[in-house]
Amino acid sequence: MNSEKQESAAGRSRQEKRYIAGTVFITAVLAVTGILSFVLPKATFSEYEKRELAPMPHFSFEELFRGTYLLEFEEHYADTFPARDSFIQLAAAINKAKGITGEDEVRFYDPIAGQGELPASSSGPESGPQPESQAPSSDAGSESESESSSAPPEVPDGYVTQGCFIMGDRGCYLFGGYRPVGELYAGYLTAFADRLDGAARVYNIIVPTSGDYYIPEKYRSLTASQKDNIAYTYSCLGPSVTPVDAWSEIGKHTDEYIYFRTDHHWTTLGAYYAYTAFCETAGLTPIRLDGLEKRTISPFVGTIYNETRDSRLSENPDYVDYYIIDPTATARLTLKNQPNAPLDVSPYCESSSGGNSYGVFIWADNPLFEIKTSAGTGRTCLLLKESYGNAFAPWLMANYDTVYVIDYRHYEKSVYSFVLENGVDDVIFINNAFASNTAYHADRINYLCNQL
Repeated sequence: MNSEKQESAAGRSRQEKRYIAGTVFITAVLAVTGILSFVLPKATFSEYEKRELAPMPHFSFEELFRGTYLLEFEEHYADTFPARDSFIQLAAAINKAKGITGEDEVRFYDPIAGQGELPASSSGPESGPQPESQAPSSDAGSESESESSSAPPEVPDGYVTQGCFIMGDRGCYLFGGYRPVGELYAGYLTAFADRLDGAARVYNIIVPTSGDYYIPEKYRSLTASQKDNIAYTYSCLGPSVTPVDAWSEIGKHTDEYIYFRTDHHWTTLGAYYAYTAFCETAGLTPIRLDGLEKRTISPFVGTIYNETRDSRLSENPDYVDYYIIDPTATARLTLKNQPNAPLDVSPYCESSSGGNSYGVFIWADNPLFEIKTSAGTGRTCLLLKESYGNAFAPWLMANYDTVYVIDYRHYEKSVYSFVLENGVDDVIFINNAFASNTAYHADRINYLCNQL
């Protein structure tokens, strides 16, 4: 009996020692991690998420008692935790391991629920995309990722996505479409063109995104047709606006590198084919690619990877090509919140790299960008755009002496007055199909173009 009690006591002693050792170890790890989180240099920008990280809040007793200081400090600490990006990648790998992959190596990332199964025998979930006659689940009210905690995550530029489809090493956002907003969009452009009353020609280019070309037929029920949606929006335009059929021209080149696989944008080559379609519509001669100097930024992993963390995308990064169309061209850049202090720059931001490589085109998204060229045509154009217009704008250097680019998400003055004051000959609206179906984009265009 005594020996049994001694063995039991010895067992409890060993358990207590292991418990104490485990407690000490975990406490030490937490202590060291806590210390490192304060002493190590802190990043201010996340390349993976393409966003500024939360800064250290300014301390004041007023903010402390209101509770806002602790909330802001918690956000800052979470954003700057040591090896944060590595932990994010690890979590993505674990989530991927939980998923089920069909025979086509297809995955579907739902904007609310996260990653899910897409069986190879299925044409998609029963719900499918929203019919174009139905209202979307939420309207994008700004370019930020989300306006409210209940809204699903959004694709950059402010439009709501139906989810993300990944097959092999290519990702595509799924299109829902919303024709009532397309009608508004077309009406606002028509009202602006009518108001100009022939002072300038007005063109509209709606650009399909990659999903309309690359999602396999058996999964097409996941996404609405951008081609049909674009055609409907064009049918709502008045005669004062000339539509450009970019869909058909781009569709002739789907075996070329016209869209990024890890990002929601098109490449400079995709933009080039839309540019040739515009030139045909406008009676202009497009510049030939032959003889142009091509430069490349590599590697580039973009927004679709940032949202899904699918390792197949990071293992097969993109690259960003750009062409030197006019070596003598100069540019002026107006930054956000600095309307009276333009900067003299080149048409390309050649310091762009990593996740920001698409920013090489016209220095990314800013209120106003002006390019002076040696085209010698005596003509001036204004491009009104969201980020899809960035890769398109440089091609216009071949046909216009002056190319003005306004990002309507950031510009705050009257576009109507701008056209008249600067002697603009051609006004070109360019938006991807998601943007032309989003109320925020339509409303911003209406506000800038049709205000008195």
